[in-house]
Amino acid sequence: MLRRIISFFGAFGLFCGIANAEPISYPPDAEVRRETEVPMQSSQLTALDEFLSRPDYFGAFAVAGDGAYGWFSRANDIETARDYALTYCESYQPVGSEFTCIVVATTVPRGFDGPGNGTLRHKAGADLWALKTDRRFAGARALAASGSGAYGFVYNRPSSAGAERDALQICEQYNSKTDVILPRSQCKVLWVSR
Repeated sequence: MLRRIISFFGAFGLFCGIANAEPISYPPDAEVRRETEVPMQSSQLTALDEFLSRPDYFGAFAVAGDGAYGWFSRANDIETARDYALTYCESYQPVGSEFTCIVVATTVPRGFDGPGNGTLRHKAGADLWALKTDRRFAGARALAASGSGAYGFVYNRPSSAGAERDALQICEQYNSKTDVILPRSQCKVLWVSR
């Protein structure tokens, strides 16, 4: 539980106080990074193959010695992907299991070297770029995102404050659809036009 709290606040910190900073976005292609080699059961290997067959960043795959496994992908940051994969893995462990879930593989954007000012999965990053550069998006604009991969953006608002409020509301609508076993990742405004 302490690991989850620390991981949650680490991911939460990525989205705090950076509304004026530029979140980092990457090209769509992901690379797989093996974290550790551990013996795996056939069901875990099959699930890992499925996870790796369509690498999408940010993602993580976790296993435990008792056969449990879990994965998560399309997060907006690697910390949330890792935490959610571990949470899923732990949720499938038998009560009282002495085994610990560990992350064995992650999927990150090609060239990823750390979170910087915050990160976005490819779709959110592409939408942010369009929001900032496409002339069809007029008026005040904003984009809000959570570590879980939820995001929302608005344009053609009369004020920056209204754009921020509406982007947060849309992000939270998608964020509320997060699986009930996962810790909540709060939406934060990452960019607003001035």
